[in-house]
Amino acid sequence: MSRKMLELELEHEMLLLEPSKMKPVKEAVVIDIEPPPPLEVSLKEKLEKTQRWEAFEPFILSRVPHIVRESHKDLYEPRVVSIGPYHRGKRSLSAMEALKPRCLIDFLDRNPKVGVEVYVEKIRELEERARRCYSETINLNKDEFVEMLLLDGCFLLEFFFKVRAREPHALLDVGWGTKTIIGDLLLFENQIPFFVVEMLYSIVTCYDGDRESLLFLLQPSSIDPTLPAEGKIYHLLHLYYQWFIPARISSSRRSNGSSVSSSSESTTSLESPRSRWIINSWLGSRSWSNKKLGTPMRSIPCATQLHEAGVTFKRKESPSDQFDITFQNGVMEIPTLLIDSVRKVFYLNLAAFERSCSTMEFDLNMRVISIDFS
Repeated sequence: MSRKMLELELEHEMLLLEPSKMKPVKEAVVIDIEPPPPLEVSLKEKLEKTQRWEAFEPFILSRVPHIVRESHKDLYEPRVVSIGPYHRGKRSLSAMEALKPRCLIDFLDRNPKVGVEVYVEKIRELEERARRCYSETINLNKDEFVEMLLLDGCFLLEFFFKVRAREPHALLDVGWGTKTIIGDLLLFENQIPFFVVEMLYSIVTCYDGDRESLLFLLQPSSIDPTLPAEGKIYHLLHLYYQWFIPARISSSRRSNGSSVSSSSESTTSLESPRSRWIINSWLGSRSWSNKKLGTPMRSIPCATQLHEAGVTFKRKESPSDQFDITFQNGVMEIPTLLIDSVRKVFYLNLAAFERSCSTMEFDLNMRVISIDFS
């Protein structure tokens, strides 16, 4: 490899051993400067330092796509409390951030035999695994990330401990209220990995608390207490998804037409090409579960678009559940669903989570097409 020789003239004064005079002496110093390595070499080194996909957890904690959230930021961003890194440090959430250390003190008091250093040590063991769950690079050092998981995880658990106790408390009596806090805890972008919450719960209960008791603590009163949450739980919103959107839409109901039918009779009853295109594109989204066969995902029109295409909406009498939607001969029958400002945010964040998971069918997204949120 060729080298460039750079000759630098360095002038400095040297004391000569002559008592009568001093004179400056010039010396020539030669320095070898290596040119930057070729692109092939630097790129190879970079690839050697890069971990393969197999080394990462599946991305279970991501953001709502910009194109979706831009016009409705208030539906996907917390109003009083941040959980996780995505909204951490926002000035509008600083009031609740200041209360998190107080919640940590209350949490530690539930098991005085265990000091905070035990929790820190356990979270350090999970730090790398938890960091890999996020789809974005988290610009927090190890200590900052561990502190965030500890404060946020303990806040979440302590909040539900206080709600379950049904006792007056400053955290629950403040102006924003319990419902607002719970609403923030169930936002898609406001989550931490559930295995962190499980670890904190197991320590504070002296390892006597199992998953069943933890789920009972987190379970809302409106949910059937016998309804299990099975399998892997990614985060709190995922847990609520399993409770509110249980896997009880059987394959038999899908196949026998109790759910939305995609038969040619249903689609061709609408005469215009625009009508057929909208309905077919919507019905095609039901094939998302067959994406391994190469079926593309299509967007789901809202009720306004379906109405413009000629679809007639009718309230369904005696539905088997809230997802029992049928479509026959241009008529879509839908069960009644109560929507208010709180439920609107909740359902849309459940839908955002559902669409983020490639292994799920769009059961909730199929339900919310009947609502025009624009």
